Amino acid sequence: MNQQTATLRACKGAPASLILALLLNPAESLGAQRLATITGYSDKPVAAGLRVLADLGLAQSHGRVNGWTATAAIRQTILGELPAESEYLRLESRTSGGSTLIEEPTVLNETTTTTPSESEYLRLDPAWRDLLILLVDDCVTPRPLALKTIHSLIHSHADARHSAFEALRWLSYCHSDAGGSIDFPGAFIPAKLRNDESCPAWHRIPYHDPLYRRIQEARDKLPDADE
Repeated sequence: MNQQTATLRACKGAPASLILALLLNPAESLGAQRLATITGYSDKPVAAGLRVLADLGLAQSHGRVNGWTATAAIRQTILGELPAESEYLRLESRTSGGSTLIEEPTVLNETTTTTPSESEYLRLDPAWRDLLILLVDDCVTPRPLALKTIHSLIHSHADARHSAFEALRWLSYCHSDAGGSIDFPGAFIPAKLRNDESCPAWHRIPYHDPLYRRIQEARDKLPDADE
């Protein structure tokens, strides 16, 4: 599944209209009220949609003027433009006053070197690379947000196998009746992983669930299962 398809599935309604508004006004910082006028959505859907786009790394807020613009990632995700290699090697850390760039954590394998063709995966260890594929292909998480999530987990010393297990359980939850109100699993699941929130214990994965076997296999790979 390519990145454009993943984003289209993650963004519906107000977020999709907001993306179009930001792309059509690249030189202007648009406030929430202005965006509501352009898109025809009321204040609450616009505010919720902007939060989704911010989580996906597609829009950023400029605190001083209370305006929003599209990020560089939106050109890659929506328009298919290829980013410079350096964009893969840095993460954007947003604060209320603006944004700054921070260096990527060291996740290179000691016995290998990075080549341009491998830069997309940042030479992640296999377990983290598997989680990246799980987030992008199964959870329909835009790649910039998936990479941001993985780097956040690495900084917090999370275990990749445990994160993959929880991602699968949360994905099953999103597909269940209990998760019927979750419109954007691609942003919802990474947020849960970054906050170290486990899927509710009462959520039982039925045997007929397509994810059942994968969840069981992921459980067997957990560190505690090795003991």
